[in-house]
Amino acid sequence: MGRIRVRAAAVVAVVVVAFGAVSWVQTPAYADSSRQAEQQAERLRQQARTTAGGLAAAQAQLSDLAARANAALDTYQRASEAARAALATEKAAERELAAAVAAAADQRRRVGVYVTNLYRRGGADKVNAMVNLVSAEAPQQVLQSAGTLKLVGQRQSDTLTAMTVVRLQEQQARAIADQAAFIAHDRQQQAGKAKKQADALMAAQQTMVLALQTRLDRTQGAARAWSQRAGRLAHAEAVARQRARAFGSVGSCKGRDVSGYPNGRIPESALCPLWGAPGHRLRADAANGFNKMSRTYAAHFGSPICVTDSYRSYAEQVRLKEAKPDLAATPGTSNHGWGLATDLCGGIQTDGTATNTWLRQNAGRFGWFHPSWGDPGGSGPYEPWHWEYAGGQ
Repeated sequence: MGRIRVRAAAVVAVVVVAFGAVSWVQTPAYADSSRQAEQQAERLRQQARTTAGGLAAAQAQLSDLAARANAALDTYQRASEAARAALATEKAAERELAAAVAAAADQRRRVGVYVTNLYRRGGADKVNAMVNLVSAEAPQQVLQSAGTLKLVGQRQSDTLTAMTVVRLQEQQARAIADQAAFIAHDRQQQAGKAKKQADALMAAQQTMVLALQTRLDRTQGAARAWSQRAGRLAHAEAVARQRARAFGSVGSCKGRDVSGYPNGRIPESALCPLWGAPGHRLRADAANGFNKMSRTYAAHFGSPICVTDSYRSYAEQVRLKEAKPDLAATPGTSNHGWGLATDLCGGIQTDGTATNTWLRQNAGRFGWFHPSWGDPGGSGPYEPWHWEYAGGQ
C-alpha cells in the first residue's frame, strides 16, 4: 500500500516539476452551467500567464496513472463479488450447522429416554454402553465394538446408530461452516485491500488532473478555453433540454435503497435518471457519478455522453440473451441488472478517438471504469462500449 502511494505521489510530482511552482487558483473540477464557465473565463483573463512546457510528458503520466486506476477498480469489483459469494456460502453453511445441531440435540433426547428406562429396569451395563457412546469423541468407534452391540440389543443398537449418524453430521457441518467462515473472511480482506489500492490511485489521479487544470487555468489559452467551454456547455444544456425537458440537476435524485431487490427486479422509481440521456436510469450513486462525468465531458465536447443502454430489467436480459447469445450475460448476472453499467455510443466507444481517450483518462475520477473482461484478449467478448461503476463518488 505504501509503494502505491509513493508511486502515485511521484507521478504528481512530475507534473509540478514540469510546470514549475504555481499558486493555487480556486477552480471548480467541472462547471455546472455555461454561466459558471463564463465567470471562470473572466477571472482567468485577469490572471492569465503563459503556459509552461512539459504538458505532453504530464499527459503521458496521466494516461499511465489512469490505466492503473482502471485496473484497480476492476480488481476491486471482482474481489467484492468473490466476497459476496463467500458470505452467501458461509450463511448457507451456518444454516446447515444449525440444522445438524438441532438434529443431534433431538437424538440425544431420545437416547436419554432409553437410558432412563433401562436404568429403571436395572440394565446398568446397557446404560453404561449407551452413555459411553453419547459422550465419546469418536462415537463410530464405540459403535463398531461387537461387544457393545451385543450388550445393548438390536433396538438399542438402532438408537445408537442414529446417534452416531447425527453426531457425524454435526461434526461435518461444523467443519464446513468453519471453512466457509475462513474463506469469507479472507475474501473480505482481499476486497478491502483492493479498495484501498483503488482509492489511492483514484486520489492520485484526481490530484494530478487538478494540478494540470490549475496550471492551464493560469494561462491566456486557458482563459480562451473556458470561454469556449461556456459555449460548449450552453450547447450541451440545449441538447439535454431537447432530449428530455424534465431532468433535475446533478445530484438532485437520491433514489432509494436497492439492496433488497434481486438483479433486474429494481423498480425504476428507486433509480436515478442520466443527464441528457432520456429514458436511462442507474442506481443513485452510479447515476450521480455518471452525471458529473457527463457534464465535465460536455464542457470539452459540447454534448452529453451518448448512452444506448443502462439499467436492464430481468425480462430485457432474457430477450437480449435470446437475440445475442454470444454477447449477452446470463440473465440475472449482468451488472446492467444492478443499475451499475452503461453502453455508450456516439464515437466515445471507439478506441483512439479524442472522446474515448478523454474517457479512459478521466472516468476513474468519477468511479467509472472499463472492465478487463471486455478488453481485447479479455475473458469475455470485446465490448469497448461497456463501462461500469465501482464507487468513489
